[in-house]
This record gives sequence, C-alpha cells and structure tokens, in this order.
Amino acid sequence: MQSHDSHYKQLFSHKEMVRDLLRGFVQGQWLEQADLETLELYGTDLVSDQTLPVQHHEDIVWRFRFGENWVYLYLLLEFHSAPDRWMALRLLSYTALLWEKLVKTKELAPGSTLPPVLPVVLYNGEANWSWSTSLSELCYPPPIGLEPYQPQAQYLLLDQGKLVKESAELRNLAAVLFQIEFSESPQEFRRILEQLARWIGNEAPKSLQRALYAFMVKWLKGKAPGEYPEEMQNFEEAMPMLAKRVEQWEVQFFEEGHEKGREVGREEGLRTALYQLIQNKFGQISANHQELIDGADAQALDKYLSRVLQAESIEEILDRP
Repeated sequence: MQSHDSHYKQLFSHKEMVRDLLRGFVQGQWLEQADLETLELYGTDLVSDQTLPVQHHEDIVWRFRFGENWVYLYLLLEFHSAPDRWMALRLLSYTALLWEKLVKTKELAPGSTLPPVLPVVLYNGEANWSWSTSLSELCYPPPIGLEPYQPQAQYLLLDQGKLVKESAELRNLAAVLFQIEFSESPQEFRRILEQLARWIGNEAPKSLQRALYAFMVKWLKGKAPGEYPEEMQNFEEAMPMLAKRVEQWEVQFFEEGHEKGREVGREEGLRTALYQLIQNKFGQISANHQELIDGADAQALDKYLSRVLQAESIEEILDRP
C-alpha cells in the first residue's frame, strides 16, 4: 500500500499530470477561463489523519490563477479498499485547515478574502462509491430556522474504475494512469504502453517519465515477476524492456487460460478458454468465427488454443472450412 501511495504522490506532484486531470475529468465552464499554465505546487502532506492507525491517503495542494486571484486544488488520493462514508466531513476539515494555514502564515493580501478551493477525491478502490459527496446528506434535517447555520460543503469524486471506460481514447496522462491501473490483459497493457510511447516524449519532462516508469514497473511486477532496472532516464529507453516483460506476462496468461480449459476436461471448458483468450487478444469475434468455434470438437479446440500465442489474427488460429 505505501509503495503504491508513493508512486501516485510522485505522479501527481507533476504539473502535467494535474493539468491533464483537470482538463480531462473536471467539468465546468469556469475551467475554460482558468490559467492552468500557472499551476504551481503549494504543498503536500498538509493534513495528517490522526483518526486512523494507518494513513490511507495522500494529500497534495496545487493552485492556479483565475483572473487576478488564486484557486486552490485540494487533491486527496484515496487508497481505501472501500468507500469512506464520512469523506465530505473530512474534506470540510481539510479545507478549513488549508484556509487556516493561509491566514496564520499571512499569505493573504491585507483585507483580502479566502480563496476558493476545489476538493477532489481520486479513488481507485474496486468497490463502487455509494456514499453522497455532499455534507448535507450526512446530517439529519435541522429544525426550521436553524438551516442557515449549518455548514455546506461538497467534494468532487473521481472514481477511476468508472472513468477508465470513458477515457480509452483520450490523449491524457491521467487517463493513461487510470487505464494502467485497471488493465486486465497483456494485450490491453501493450496497447496502453504503445499509445503512451508515441506521444509522451514531447509532452512530459524526464522526471515525469521516470515516475511513470516506476509506477508501470511496480504494477507489472505483479503480473511478470523478475528483475527490473531500478530507474530509466526516459520512456524510449524503457520501452524494449517493458515490452519484453509484457511478452512474459502474455505467455503466462496464455498458459493459465490453456490449463484452465484442460482442467475442466470437457469441450465446453476448452471452448470457454479459447473464447476468452481470443477476445482478450483481438477483441470482438465475428459470427462466422463463433460458428467455427462452437462447432469444433475437443481435439480441434486444443489445436486452436495452441495457436493463440503466435497468431496475429483470428484467421491464423481457426481452420478455414
């Protein structure tokens, strides 16, 4: 958990990653008028959560110009495996502490008011986030006349598991991060890697490239264990090694699928394994190809499975009628 947290923190300590997060996933006409080129890192770890025995989040604060004023982005990287019901309350507290810091350190101009804050929760857990993002939903209705005195607060939830489905073709560093996190097959990871390599060299500084490499290695080690260079200077240098590791994962992925079919010991098991491997590698299967697979016996299915790894098309796997 701590290793994963540190990689995310490194990535979102880069201006380019935060800029793409805002442009790709934050809605609102106001953002069109914001000057995101003025993004600057205000601080990290401004809040420590003393209510938890182990810290499950990282907080990073950025700010950018909106006209003559600053807007603060409070980015909370949330690593709980399950959603936090009281997140709106936590964000209210964190926002107030940020304002309090600005006042205590006399960073506000004399006579000025408090700057606006955008609280964003970036959540990467598997469970759906079912809790409300509004503080008012955590409170029972106050007596009539007491409403004006109740605090109002809301945060923006960015649930990576849902966003990844909407960002497959988005040319965006934050979108790539989400896709890596939720990729399920070596073919999908290879597509992300090739897409990233085509444009990252011109759009990301070397420090961000190294941070992305470290994150991808950490993630890929769980799929293809082995020795990895501790650091690469840029993505061009890292690509051959990462591609080789993806091939290793591909072989393992194929063998596990093939073995799963054999263990079932029936045609249906082999057929299910074949469908899964072909779909993972080539995507949609046409009706004609489905007919060939459905009509194949166990011997033919076993032969098709042995061809999947080296094949570059579905036609190379299946016998022509």
